[in-house]
Amino acid sequence: MRVRGDFKMKAPVMRLFVAVNFNAVMLDSLCKAADALKARSDSGVFTKKENFHITLAFIGETDRIADAKRVIDETVFTPFKISLGSPGRFKRDDGDIRYLSAEGEGLAALALDIAARLRKDGFDIESRAFTPHITLGRRVIDKSGIPLDIIPASMTVNRVSLMKSEMLNGGMKYTEIHYKEAII
Repeated sequence: MRVRGDFKMKAPVMRLFVAVNFNAVMLDSLCKAADALKARSDSGVFTKKENFHITLAFIGETDRIADAKRVIDETVFTPFKISLGSPGRFKRDDGDIRYLSAEGEGLAALALDIAARLRKDGFDIESRAFTPHITLGRRVIDKSGIPLDIIPASMTVNRVSLMKSEMLNGGMKYTEIHYKEAII
């Protein structure tokens, strides 16, 4: 808590996660995949272009923004390539989460390192296995059985981002509030 005058000001609470964001080529392919999925689905909530990312670690609601930024600043990694993989789904009763897998030799190691650093700093980070994926849609009902065509795309990961998640105008908005560049 910060002290100001005779009263204490509480730090703002934000919903945070650490992510890899995408270049234009990856975003174009992801948008086309989401549009194709939407066109053949009975229902669902589909990811907007500005919200595509790979979550490396979900922090959740916290007022420890400065601590999260410090952990990101302490993260050391070298650039590595990732590419879009195959489509998949996480089964849910109210409709599936549909995604594309992400493939790349450094992705899991980076996610594990960041999660371990956050845990060491006292953040309550899930310990389930890291499944690198990019969400195309949530609560998707797709009974078509048609395979999803994916336009191949790849990029070099040279930055990790601390992202703020907030509900605005009835939808989620993800905003980068801090980042760390790879060591070249």
